[in-house]
Amino acid sequence: MKNSDKTRSPWFWVPSLYFAEGVPYIIVTTVSILIFKQLGMNNSDVARFTSFLMFPWAIKPLWTPIVDLYRSKKWWVVTMQLAMAAAFLLAVFAMPFTAATRSLLAIFSVLALLSATHDAAADGIYVVSLKPNLQAFFTGIRGTFYRIAMITAQGGVVLLAGLVQQHTSLRPLEFSLEIKNAAVQPVELANEFFIVSTAKCALGSSDAKHLDPMIADYNADPSAEKLARITAAAQNAPLAFITLRDTGNSDRRQLALVRTADSRDKDVSFVGAERLLFTRDTLDLPRLARITAVANGADGSMTSFRVDSGNFIVAWMVALGVLSGLYALLAVYHFFALPSDSGSASGVTDMGKFYREFAQAFVSFFTKRNVVVALIFILLFRFGESQLLKIGSTFMIDPVSKGGLGLSNSEYGAIYGVVGISCLVFGGIAGGWALSRQGLRFWMLPMALALNIPDIVYVLMAHYQPVDRFPVYLSVAVEQFGYGFGFSAYMMFMVWFASDSGKFATSHFAIMTGLQAIGLMVPGFYSGDIQENICGGDYFHFFVWVMIATLVSFAATAAAMRVIPKDYGKPQPNR
Repeated sequence: MKNSDKTRSPWFWVPSLYFAEGVPYIIVTTVSILIFKQLGMNNSDVARFTSFLMFPWAIKPLWTPIVDLYRSKKWWVVTMQLAMAAAFLLAVFAMPFTAATRSLLAIFSVLALLSATHDAAADGIYVVSLKPNLQAFFTGIRGTFYRIAMITAQGGVVLLAGLVQQHTSLRPLEFSLEIKNAAVQPVELANEFFIVSTAKCALGSSDAKHLDPMIADYNADPSAEKLARITAAAQNAPLAFITLRDTGNSDRRQLALVRTADSRDKDVSFVGAERLLFTRDTLDLPRLARITAVANGADGSMTSFRVDSGNFIVAWMVALGVLSGLYALLAVYHFFALPSDSGSASGVTDMGKFYREFAQAFVSFFTKRNVVVALIFILLFRFGESQLLKIGSTFMIDPVSKGGLGLSNSEYGAIYGVVGISCLVFGGIAGGWALSRQGLRFWMLPMALALNIPDIVYVLMAHYQPVDRFPVYLSVAVEQFGYGFGFSAYMMFMVWFASDSGKFATSHFAIMTGLQAIGLMVPGFYSGDIQENICGGDYFHFFVWVMIATLVSFAATAAAMRVIPKDYGKPQPNR
């Protein structure tokens, strides 16, 4: 180590290094859900693809020898940060194209691989460059700045995209639909940007659900021929025609029909106009929404709607561009701030020796006493929560007509990224304090309850779909605090299971972190299919299923409690 490195304080690089670890993980696994939803991906595909993107973090121990054997870990950190800056920049350029979804999937897959490699190198620098007493001291610092990164990614970045989208929106158009003489009354309104028209429809007319697939196909790829076929098939079916006039200000803009916050009357609703995409080539063609009304709707009842717009493409281009610049700056900073490491953190001098030792660690892990119980607990403790993590986000941003809450990016960033993660941190602190007082076994069941029972707030939100945002803030705060508190038992269990592993303790813990990622990835992978296909797209029934799935967590907890020593984690009396 160079002389300048000996006097360089870890405060110069530990906080920034672990901040750099956290941001891409949240962008790839969580914020990408919002991006893909706004690009039109359904819940099944969102859950499937964003779960698959977690795979590099699950298997990163398999290529960590490359980081140990080739170049310095500082070189790997700086290079990966520059590569992530380039990946974010590629995502910026991919957003405006019609193939943006496929391009972003490829870019985020590469970004996940880069981030996982960066994490391995960063952890290596931490171990090699700090003495054990400093490693212990800075453990809390690195965790704190990792959580600050989570707030930045899930709060600040999403909030930025929301603010840009608001500033690129056109003046909204509000209108109301009224039931009069057992029919939905027609509306014809316009401002300088939008035209809204609806046809009169008797409440007793035949159902028009058979038009929905045709309307969805037309809205996705409008053409005059498709419009003519729908018009011929519609006959007396109630349709709302929405047109965005050519303003010449944008090549791509998203239009949304939403129920206004002060409208609680659900006698009149709509299908298929929550997110409509207009490009310069198709501005002259209307987008369609099917207006529905309950057969026993009260005469004179009125429901208010609003046509919103916003350039979500530009919004995410700005947000991803800021991330690209941030990682370029981090790379330059760490080029000067990081200590120059030498040698291997694991003492490995060749690839073959590493994999022989890795094989020994792998075999010794799966032959440990109580390994079956450990596998059950690690893979299944978050069985219900892992499904909620994916679909909970889509529920927050899906429109009210689809059973969601219709949050904007700004609202989502404030609720999840600021309030939610802050409560997660406080819950984790409270959990650590509690474990240090009575030990792991005492708190296992209470922490399992804390992690799972608060999920019921999603059942309540899906049932009531609150217009006021305060219940949403409160619900997310309660659920995230419980998650942070309960997750403390999960982490402590892994520490306990690795504590008697001797020279393989670090390897065994790394194996468990990989299994932890798999425990999140697999249930999350299928959560979208459960919500869309088994629950029929209904969020309320899906969240009820999540509550049922928490029974698996309690069973895994009961199994783990049988093998944890009674006094593990308790403060030892002075002798």
